[in-house]
Amino acid sequence: MNIKSYWITPYPAMKTVIQSHLNSMPEMNVEIREGNLGDALSALKEAEVAGADVIVSRGGTAKLLKSQTSIPVIDIHISGYDVLRAVTVAEGYPGKKAIVGFSSITGGARIIVDLLGLDIEVHTLEHESEVAELISRLKEQGTRLVMGDVVTVNTSTTLGLESILIQSGAESIMDAYERAKNVHGLLSGMKRELAMLQSALADQADGVVLLDEKGKQIWSVGQVPDSAFGEGHPFGTWTSSKTVRMTETESGHMKVTSKPIQSQVGSGTLLLFERLNPNPTQADYRIVAHPPVIVAESIAMQQVMAEIDEQIGKGLWLLHGERGTGRSALAAHIHHLRQQGEGLLMTVPAGEAVIPHHLDRDIRTVYLTGLETLTAEEHALLAGRADEWLGSGLTVILAAGPGFRFRSVYGGAVCLNLPPLRERKEDIRALAAWHVSRIHQDEGSPVVRIGEDAAERLASYPWPGNGIELTDVIQKAVRQAEGAVLSSAGVESWISPQSESQNIPPANVMAGTLEEIERNIIEQVLREEEGNQTKAAKRLGINRTTLWRKLRL
Repeated sequence: MNIKSYWITPYPAMKTVIQSHLNSMPEMNVEIREGNLGDALSALKEAEVAGADVIVSRGGTAKLLKSQTSIPVIDIHISGYDVLRAVTVAEGYPGKKAIVGFSSITGGARIIVDLLGLDIEVHTLEHESEVAELISRLKEQGTRLVMGDVVTVNTSTTLGLESILIQSGAESIMDAYERAKNVHGLLSGMKRELAMLQSALADQADGVVLLDEKGKQIWSVGQVPDSAFGEGHPFGTWTSSKTVRMTETESGHMKVTSKPIQSQVGSGTLLLFERLNPNPTQADYRIVAHPPVIVAESIAMQQVMAEIDEQIGKGLWLLHGERGTGRSALAAHIHHLRQQGEGLLMTVPAGEAVIPHHLDRDIRTVYLTGLETLTAEEHALLAGRADEWLGSGLTVILAAGPGFRFRSVYGGAVCLNLPPLRERKEDIRALAAWHVSRIHQDEGSPVVRIGEDAAERLASYPWPGNGIELTDVIQKAVRQAEGAVLSSAGVESWISPQSESQNIPPANVMAGTLEEIERNIIEQVLREEEGNQTKAAKRLGINRTTLWRKLRL
């Protein structure tokens, strides 16, 4: 064992004592620097740069150093021998004598004075600021000699009194050496145990973070993305119960599992960061902590929701409908009902799902889109894969658009036919009002409600693009509006005769500044991909982190 130590001495004579006993410190590499109180801070910086294992000093200087560094600081105790030597030296001095210092000095001094029957006063200080006042009072009372530490001696000399420094002898120096050696051994053992623990935890996940009960990071190991702890992801939000969340990184999705821990010394939270399998390459993952908003004022949607409630015990579902009819939202709704907010919802194109992939253990629901694009052979493969997932306890939700002809392959599925928006006119106003409220909350738009004329115009429009088009129209109309009420005139330009025959007019997408045009394009692609950020990012030629960042601008 070679302990790198810095001995910071508050007075010059201590250096001589330490040097004379270096041969008795074979396990320690000793560097000696002189400095008292604030003057010792430069030596502390040197010790930190040098990578000192331990620092040794005395009294107030040791106390100050402890408050300024994480390196262990050993305080050289003043022993009874040290006090006895000072008292013996003082015997030859005439006149009234006193010992002044903190309790570390005066506790033992008082016992020695009483045992030897010496005529020496003992005064205990509570704070360094009391020194000058106390010594001035002692001088007025006729005291001629003061014994104490460096501060006491310096103050006494300044006020014209004789003084004797209570110095640390060989016994105190060697005692400090033994304590420094023991502390270093203990800390070294703890560091080894911590390193082994970190290594073991690193094998359990790509990155690990330990938080205290207040959510403050204690330590971390491995790959921990900054995005996990940026805005919207404060440490403190992870401390309540076992949860699973998702975060985006440049290289893909990362799952974060939080586990509360309890010990005899307190509580905390362990965060495990795991990169999800990059295959399927177009998979998207969601945590559905709260049920999505589903508007069902119309009889058609009420029937759909009633069927879901009645069949919720089933594991295989088939959602059939046009693009924009809310298949993704209903998939999230079914997932939440069946899983109670636990686990991951994985969305993946059905074409990728026919290829064998290892699924993460926290995936509870597999949502497959685009069934209408598969061949008969691919449907047979997918049906077999769905049976495997169902056998593992997963929920499987299939989404198909117009032209789907293979329902018989999935004979055990609960089939839901989602009505287009033109058949849900009673829902249009509520859907539009929800979008207005969301934009007001997210962007601070002045619009807070929809006028009667605007509601009538929205209800009369056939909405060939279904919910995707409605979302687009409301967003653009609200962002252009100036008053608190969205009027018919405010929505008319966005549902012009041109849009009666096609989904979302390119002219609308290209309106505004360059930044607004970019956002319009991103939002349109997202709507066309039913909110799947992975597929949208791939179409746009950017990664998911860049897409997420641009959406927040």
